[in-house]
Amino acid sequence: IHVLDFAVDPRFQRQGVGRAMVDKLKAKLTLQNRRRIHLEVRETNLDAQLFFKAMGFRATRLIRDFYEETTEDAIAFNFRIQVPMPVAEAAL
Repeated sequence: IHVLDFAVDPRFQRQGVGRAMVDKLKAKLTLQNRRRIHLEVRETNLDAQLFFKAMGFRATRLIRDFYEETTEDAIAFNFRIQVPMPVAEAAL
């Protein structure tokens, strides 16, 4: 899943709306099909970076001159579904 835009109206920020939106996206991940959520955050948007890190996303790379209207860089963030480890068979 590639998130192109993610925003919460300022009147409703810090009330759990963003967390609920990310939880809904995470619920769409499956082992068989969608395994990852990918998005970009402006390098200057520290609040968004901290939010996504707190939601379990990892910053994976810096993308130079990402935004068309500016020369601002973006940071790519990824969240991957955890694949369960196979249960080891009991020793006989």
